[in-house]
Amino acid sequence: MQPEPLIALVSVIALVWILTWLGGQRDRARIKEAVSAQGGVVQTIRRKLFYRIMSSGRTAYYQVGYADAKGRRQEGVCSTSMLVGVRWLSDMIIDYGDAPLDDDTRGE
Repeated sequence: MQPEPLIALVSVIALVWILTWLGGQRDRARIKEAVSAQGGVVQTIRRKLFYRIMSSGRTAYYQVGYADAKGRRQEGVCSTSMLVGVRWLSDMIIDYGDAPLDDDTRGE
């Protein structure tokens, strides 16, 4: 094999990898912005590859753990893309933390 096609192949693979990595970083920043807009703090973001296989288009899916403004720990699954932004597919409180028992937020 001549070196020129090999160099071109390696360059294309490197370019695809870099663009994928940059897209993932932008997705994570978009999710952090959505959570912080509601007063929360992101604790974990994990890519959900199974959802990606089942979807079409450029939508990526993430499992997100975060603490909301009242200190409750929540976990959810969201989809994100450049055109749509962040959409929450599921979201549930897994630990109420120090949230008072009489605030009307337990029914959310």
